[in-house]
Amino acid sequence: MDGSFDKFNVKKRWWTPEEDEQLKQLVDEFGAKNWKRIASYFQDRTDVQCLHRWQKVLNPKLIKGPWVNYYLTLDKIRRFISYELSFETWR
Repeated sequence: MDGSFDKFNVKKRWWTPEEDEQLKQLVDEFGAKNWKRIASYFQDRTDVQCLHRWQKVLNPKLIKGPWVNYYLTLDKIRRFISYELSFETWR
C-alpha cells in the first residue's frame, strides 16, 4: 500500500459529534445518494459507513420511538366499526 486510505483496513470507532455535523452538511450539499463523494471528505470513513450513519442515526425523517403497527391498528378499528354498525341494523 502507498499509505492512502484503504477501506479494507478501517478500524471501528465511534462517530464524533464533529463527524456527525460534517456528514449532515455534506448530505445537505450533495444529497443522500452520493455516498462515495461524501466519504471522500472523511479520512477514514467508507461510503457504507456514511450511508449507514445517515440512514440509521442522523436522518431527520427518521421516526424514533416505540414501533406501532399502524396497519394492525387500522384493521382493529375497521372491525370494531363494522361490528358496531351490524348492531345498529338490528335495532
